[in-house]
Amino acid sequence: LNSPSLPFVIAGSGFGGWEQKIDRRLMIMKAQEAIAKHDEFKGDTRYVETRSFFRDGPVSPRPIRYHWCCNAESYWLIGEGMGRAMVELLGGPKAPPNAAGP
Repeated sequence: LNSPSLPFVIAGSGFGGWEQKIDRRLMIMKAQEAIAKHDEFKGDTRYVETRSFFRDGPVSPRPIRYHWCCNAESYWLIGEGMGRAMVELLGGPKAPPNAAGP
């Protein structure tokens, strides 16, 4: 693409929410967040924390933890967070801060 300042939004794979304990998944989330902090991408990249958007089986259409328990609210919140982050990157209003914890 040869577009070094191309705006880019990364949604963290907040699979399992804040209760996620599987090391390899936590490692992926940490790496996703680190990309947006990398000097080369500062100012052009945003990370959206998604763990607060996870809705577990009892309040979701399917009690399967993959695919976000097929919960439309989770999908909506992820998309909304990414959209707001992109609007900010394009010079619009500042996106609300990422959820820092449960």
